[in-house]
Amino acid sequence: MLAVLRDLALRLLEPACVRCRLPAVDGLCPECVQALRAAVLPGPAADDPAPVHAGLCWSPACAPLLRRYKFHGDLAAGAALARLALPGLHALPRPDLLVPVPLHPARLRRRGHDQALGLARLWGRELGLPVAATALRRVFDSRPQTGLAAAGRRRNLLGGFVAQARLPPAIALVDDVLSTGATARAAVAALHAGGARAVQVWVLARSPGRAARPADPRLDARPADPWVDAQPADIMR
Repeated sequence: MLAVLRDLALRLLEPACVRCRLPAVDGLCPECVQALRAAVLPGPAADDPAPVHAGLCWSPACAPLLRRYKFHGDLAAGAALARLALPGLHALPRPDLLVPVPLHPARLRRRGHDQALGLARLWGRELGLPVAATALRRVFDSRPQTGLAAAGRRRNLLGGFVAQARLPPAIALVDDVLSTGATARAAVAALHAGGARAVQVWVLARSPGRAARPADPRLDARPADPWVDAQPADIMR
C-alpha cells in the first residue's frame, strides 16, 4: 500500500505537458511537440518589415496555448512554446539587444501581464542577451486589430511606436504572433528611427497565409472551435 501511494505521489509531482497533461520535458510531451511542429512554417513574405524568425506556424495545435498565455496569464504555456523555439534562435545572427513590442499601459492594466516582455526575458536569459523593456513606447492605445482588413491594421498602428533612447545597431524585436505584419512594421520603423540598422523579428508563431495548408491533415479532423478557427490577427493587440 505504501509503495502504491509513493508511486502515485511521484506521478503527481512529475512535470506534466501543458497541452495534454502527460509526463513531459520542458513543458511538452513528445507527441505534443510533434503536433506543434506538424504545420510547415511559411517562407518569407514580400512585405515582411525585417527578417522574421517564427518558432511555429499558426495552427490548431498551438492556438489554444497562445490564447492561454496571452489572455489568461498561463506562463507555463508561454514558456513551453518559447523553449520550443530556442534551437532556431541559437542559429540566427546574434543581436545586441532584445526589444519586446510594448503594450500600452492601459491595455497592460487590463490584461495583467505583458506577453512579449515575458518572451524576451526568457529568450534573453537562455541566450545570454540583454533585454530593453522600455526601448520602445506605445504612443496610443490602438483599437484591437480584430475584424480589420490588412490596410486598416496598418492605419491603426501608423506612428504607434517611438524609440525611447538611442539604440545599438543590431536589434531583435520580440512578439508572440505575426499575422499581417502591421504591428511589426510600425515597431521596426520606430527602431530604425532610433538608430538600429539591422533588425530581426522573433515571434512564437506566424500565420501560414491563406494558401498554405497544414502538413498533417489530421490537424483539420476536429470539431469547429471559435478560438482555433479565428485568424492570428484576431489575437493581436
